[in-house]
Amino acid sequence: ARLADIQAARLAGALLTGDAVKGDAPFTLISRRKVRFWIGASATLAAIILVSWKVESHDSQSSGLSLGEQSPIQEKDMKFTQAMSVAVAAGSICSGVMAQSTAVQWTVASGGNGHWYQVVQRPYGIYSWNSTRDIAIGRGADLLTCTSNAEWQFAQALMQPSPTSQFLAGGRRPANGSIPLTNGWQWIDGTNWTFSVWSAGVPNNNSGDDLYLCVTPGFLPGGLDGWDDWREIDFSAGYVVEWSADCNSDGIVDYGQILSGQLTDTNSNGIPDICEIDPCPGDINLNSIVDAVDFAMVLTSWGTSGSEYPRADVNHDGMVNGPDLGALLGGWGLCP
Repeated sequence: ARLADIQAARLAGALLTGDAVKGDAPFTLISRRKVRFWIGASATLAAIILVSWKVESHDSQSSGLSLGEQSPIQEKDMKFTQAMSVAVAAGSICSGVMAQSTAVQWTVASGGNGHWYQVVQRPYGIYSWNSTRDIAIGRGADLLTCTSNAEWQFAQALMQPSPTSQFLAGGRRPANGSIPLTNGWQWIDGTNWTFSVWSAGVPNNNSGDDLYLCVTPGFLPGGLDGWDDWREIDFSAGYVVEWSADCNSDGIVDYGQILSGQLTDTNSNGIPDICEIDPCPGDINLNSIVDAVDFAMVLTSWGTSGSEYPRADVNHDGMVNGPDLGALLGGWGLCP
């Protein structure tokens, strides 16, 4: 959600500065580059941006009749309606782009590894494997690594609601024309490549290209298929995210502890706060300086868990108290 809001904000900036606007139509198209910012954006925020932009833009040009015989007020109402219609349509697109299943844990009790998995569905189109991986990493996860038949069956069951989709996964093969296409594959987490379920006739791309793994369940009767080799930029319809990190080495995947509230993740990046190196821990309001405002926030939160100002619990021990104040004073001034 935070990433979506950032992308929507970028779109807002493009609209408000006129960078993305072409022509004088009631609602003008956005360049293909700006559409990348749209992908995954918050539909609600995007709607507000579009509507506000068109109404405010019209306010500065409301003199005269530019739509037939309509009055400025009628023109404004029509522009508002048109913008709202586009925003609603955009909301539907955004929903489709980022539609995703609920993250599911492959529990140790059921014979699994304790990792969490999530299927993200996108409209079928051309996507970059590396950019897709960046999205997964930005959530504190990575793309799926499937190292056993049991894990493949588990992941495949999550993908079955979309039986004709191609999902990017975490395997890759550096370009090398001197070896068979089935050789040279690597898992992005460093696990040995000892298991594979290639579909019939693949891998079959150019051996001189960098190749990437795409899992394709559901093409065959019964919903079972296998894997395919993909170019870095190619057609796909989604990807599978896997959370496996255990940064505090307590034997439990961090993502589940964040979901349960056992570990805090103030910036919602999928990494527990206790595992991140904070270059300016006393900067409670994140304005790049530790000053009296931050000091006041710590005092306001004194004796609490810092619920109103989570960063006031500087040392993440669950209580705002003397050590937190000491850490704040120790970092007084501009952040490094």
